[in-house]
Amino acid sequence: MMETMINTYKDFWVRYVDFQGLSSRPQYWYVVLINFILGLIIAFLPETNSSIYGIATFIPGIALTVKRLHDTDRS
Repeated sequence: MMETMINTYKDFWVRYVDFQGLSSRPQYWYVVLINFILGLIIAFLPETNSSIYGIATFIPGIALTVKRLHDTDRS
């Protein structure tokens, strides 16, 4: 399971501006979970700026959401 999560997260960054295609439910939620955990870790580290991480994941997050909507037959 851990390998699947890591591969899904790698795919999230490789296809970060790909608004075509589909994203299954596990693919979507694995990325959301990993982003949440990393965001918490970054927020509590001294001398880091979590807003940079938020900005970096904004466009890929939108692409992932669009692909998930395509998978549920919504536009």
